[in-house]
Amino acid sequence: MQLIKIYRTDYDIDRQKYGEAVKNGSGKSSIDLRTNRYVGNFYDVHDGKLRQLPTIIKQLVFTDTFLYCFSDDINFEFENKCLKFYEKAKKKVT
Repeated sequence: MQLIKIYRTDYDIDRQKYGEAVKNGSGKSSIDLRTNRYVGNFYDVHDGKLRQLPTIIKQLVFTDTFLYCFSDDINFEFENKCLKFYEKAKKKVT
């Protein structure tokens, strides 16, 4: 059995303060491990206002992961790459 997709959702923006836009998460990202296509959609708070960042679409390559060799390392690596893309996207719109 092979891992073919990873999803991630962030909940770091106050849902009570910013409402429906971040109700289901302030950021979502995924990667299709068959095509290496990464898609990230994030929100950011700038000067007290919520803004949606442009969709991030990248090619990201991970090694093939099967059930027998699966570990949490792939999740942590994916999270680190997501955070780097997010930080870079924030800088572009500031």
